[in-house]
This record gives sequence, C-alpha cells and structure tokens, in this order.
Amino acid sequence: VGFLSLEKLVIIDMENLKRVSSDQISVDSFCRPKVLKLLGVAKQSTILPPCSPHLISNLQELVVGRTNELRELFQCEGAPGEIIKHGWAQARFSKLSLFKLPMLTHIWKEGFRFQQPGELFQNLITLEVSECSALKILVPSPVSLTNLTTLEIVECHGFLNLITPSTAKSMAQLQTLKITHCNLISEIVAPSGGGGVEEYGIISFLKLKYIGLQFLPSLTSFCSGPYTFDFPALDKLIVRGCPKLEKFSMPDDLKPQNLEKVCLSEEEDDWHWVRADNLNTTIKE
Repeated sequence: VGFLSLEKLVIIDMENLKRVSSDQISVDSFCRPKVLKLLGVAKQSTILPPCSPHLISNLQELVVGRTNELRELFQCEGAPGEIIKHGWAQARFSKLSLFKLPMLTHIWKEGFRFQQPGELFQNLITLEVSECSALKILVPSPVSLTNLTTLEIVECHGFLNLITPSTAKSMAQLQTLKITHCNLISEIVAPSGGGGVEEYGIISFLKLKYIGLQFLPSLTSFCSGPYTFDFPALDKLIVRGCPKLEKFSMPDDLKPQNLEKVCLSEEEDDWHWVRADNLNTTIKE
C-alpha cells in the first residue's frame, strides 16, 4: 500500500500502537508527510525506530502529546560515544510541540554523537514543551538552535536550568522566550557550559523582543555565570511570581537599550510596570 501524496498524518488515541513506522516498510511505498501529529498513543516507549529517515526527512511540523509511556522521542541505537549516522539525525522540521508526556526523559539520550551535530534542528523555528516534568535537559550542549525564533516552556518541573551557554550563544534569531509555571528552574541559562566550553564571553540575543518569566518559584537569575548578556532588541520583559529573583544577569549595569519598563508583580491579576534604568537594580527592588 502506498501513501506517496500524504502530507499530513494524524494518529489519535490508538492505545495499542507501538511504532509509527516498521523497519520493514519500503521507503518507496511510505509517505513523506509534512505534518505528523501523535496524540494519545498509549503503548509507545519511543516514536520512531532508527531506520525511519523516510518518515521524518520531509517533516515540517511534529506534534506529540498525551502519551504516558513515551520515554524518548527518537531512538538511537549503539553505544554512547558512537557516531550516529542514521535515523532522526536527518530531521529538518521547523516546529516541534511536546505536551503531556509525563515519562519523557530525553528528546534523545545523552552521550550519543552525530555525524554533523551542527545540523540537528537547524531549521527549527518554534519549540513548545509543556507538562513534561521528567524532562531534565532540553537539548544537549552540542546542539545549536540557530534559527529558533520562539521558545515556550510551560509546567515542566524537571528543569533546573533550560539551556547551556553554548546553546544560548547560537540563538541569535530568538524573538520570543516564555517560561511559565516551572517549579524547580533556578536559572534560564546554566551558569557553566561544561564539556570544555569557555567560561566567559558575550551572549547576545540579537533579536529577542519579548521575555516572559512567570510563576517560577525557584528562579534566582536569568544566568549567574560570568557571561555578559546583550539584549539590543528587548522591548518587553514580564517577571511575575518569581519571589527569589534578585539579579537578572551580568553586567551589573545591564540596560537593554529598547527596554523602558518592566512588569513586576507577585499577583496573577496585578500588572505593575516600573522603569528599567538598570535592569538588575529594578529586579532587586
């Protein structure tokens, strides 16, 4: 059976489905969808076998949600440290949405290396993750998010920090950053890079216009590491329900040139705007 013209594949509430694609399916007979949505597929522990590049090579949007047993988004076979040359390393989607995946621990397992790590997620524009509280690492250090414009994280209680400094340095196209109701996150950018990454330098979010940090009870700073942050395009900053936040980031006299006011409030229904002559001083007060 062939599905060569199928552009959108949606699978909903198929409780006994274990895999979307079989290793034995002919590449020539299966579809190359642009949109793949998997919702409520209860028996899955992984989405795709490592021999399914034909299914994901043309994807523009991937949505996975309401799946209780999913532990890793894509399966990588082999020993940690081995270079992976196949499978989902060919993914080129521009939008990835993950929600209500309580057992998800990895988008892919730590320790695996890819033949061309710089190309992973190189086309990703939008990344949305919500209610995935077993997920502790968003993306490992080698991954660059060079074209990401929107990052939204909601009710993910496993994160202590969100991205490494090396990943942050790659995010020059980011325009919108929203993080809401994440109980354990203490910093957005990890204070150290690890893996030999230099522990200094400038991190510039050149196009970031909006930052929303809301109801993060453990948040103490955007980043406490020895990095100088630059937000030349930032014109809206909302900080609400972050009682432990005392400092935003270096430098001490941080003043994004387009940011005139900051919304600071502990109450969900109270919007209070204050001047942002010095962002760190404003946050502390």
